[in-house]
Amino acid sequence: MIIGRVIGNLVAVVKDSTYEGFKMLIVQEMNIDGSYAKNFHICADLIGVGVDETVMVTCGTSSRAPKRPMKNLLTL
Repeated sequence: MIIGRVIGNLVAVVKDSTYEGFKMLIVQEMNIDGSYAKNFHICADLIGVGVDETVMVTCGTSSRAPKRPMKNLLTL
């Protein structure tokens, strides 16, 4: 799991069918001291967060929406 801050929305004309119906967000990774790392993640928003909010990103096999395997999800 990764802590990060939402820095923007992602708009795509074509998405993979597993991402249909989800808002996609760009998340910048944060260090333990609150400074920003140089890593960014594209995440599916399941909880309705907005820009400038701090979120936890789950990655890999722990990232699952009901019947939809995804790479990165926002959780609280």
